[in-house]
Amino acid sequence: MSLALKPEYRPPWSVLRRFLPFRRDGSVKLAWLIVIAALLAPLTGLYLYTARICFEGSLAENVLVLKPEPSFDTHLMRSEYGWKPGYPGQPMPWWESEKTTHELAFGGDWEDPVWWDGWYDFGCLLTPLLWLLLVYGVARDVIRLGLRSIRTYPA
Repeated sequence: MSLALKPEYRPPWSVLRRFLPFRRDGSVKLAWLIVIAALLAPLTGLYLYTARICFEGSLAENVLVLKPEPSFDTHLMRSEYGWKPGYPGQPMPWWESEKTTHELAFGGDWEDPVWWDGWYDFGCLLTPLLWLLLVYGVARDVIRLGLRSIRTYPA
């Protein structure tokens, strides 16, 4: 009796290959690029339209606010003494005024932290990394498709 494996036999862990982001040749699967793009759209919108304002002089007290227009500023500092004493004659920025900030969530303070504070910072780091992964995956697949088409159709 031969101990050779049957040709149709697959080890149980080979099923997991379907869910891995990279193929054997190194290219990124299209489904993973779509998943990354679907995650990036709301994440990018969240960080473009919200900011975390920390209060100077307090122990980690902060609030999550809605910005008046999209920008890349995600962590801002509100002055303890107001804007005018430090910068006379200059217009007040939007995050210093109580009228222009719309608070979405209270961020707690040193004694009473909240759950979203750490996740907001983690998302700030994750969003640019996902953009780099998406650009890298798309560029790599486009280059591979271009090289493959050059090899299959010689001039």
